[in-house]
Amino acid sequence: LDLDGDHISYVRGLCGQAETRNKLRLLRQKAHQAQNSGLSSYVLSKMPVERQVESILRHYGVISFLNLRKRLPVASFRSISEDALIDMLRACGVLVCGNWVLKSVLANFEGMEAGARDLLLTMLHRKAGKLLTPEVIKWKSVFEQSVAVETLFEIARSVM
Repeated sequence: LDLDGDHISYVRGLCGQAETRNKLRLLRQKAHQAQNSGLSSYVLSKMPVERQVESILRHYGVISFLNLRKRLPVASFRSISEDALIDMLRACGVLVCGNWVLKSVLANFEGMEAGARDLLLTMLHRKAGKLLTPEVIKWKSVFEQSVAVETLFEIARSVM
């Protein structure tokens, strides 16, 4: 029984409502953890809107347009149109199966690694996000001569 040091918790505990109080406490903890994820509205609001969009995309890796809009600070969201937001997304991301993914160059992939990631994103887009095991094995076999296997696994893990 967690009374949180206040008389209301004590009375609720006596009346059998302590469980409700614990659920509320857990919800507050989850909200606090989400707020401390390093990408708060306050931190974002100090950046230009273009940088906000890129930061959100970097943080989540893969995100839908609606979720990205929800993550923008209110002032930024109100100051730009959807078309302007899509233009900003095109500058730092690619659209794959209805979700935005950070461009390979901005994700610090270069040369063949970037090519491998771009091809995998294209395959995912053309197959509606559902790749069969033989397709993934074929993709891996094409690049395993020029890209480290660990890097290929990292690429696949980050986009799938």
